[in-house]
Amino acid sequence: MSHQVAFILRRVLMTVPMLLAMSVVVFLIIRLVPGDPVRTMLGFRATDANVAELRERLGLDRGLVEQYL
Repeated sequence: MSHQVAFILRRVLMTVPMLLAMSVVVFLIIRLVPGDPVRTMLGFRATDANVAELRERLGLDRGLVEQYL
């Protein structure tokens, strides 16, 4: 195998875990921001029923692993 092919293969194999790690970090940062994203989207006059419906539609009522996947 030529040095160029080996270099490219190594770079690709290192990039995949890095992208996965960055994706997890960004997801966790978004989830750790204070405040309720649904309440922010709907405003303070939203009813509890509206909030529950949007949470369900966005999948925010599921566990963190399910939300990530």
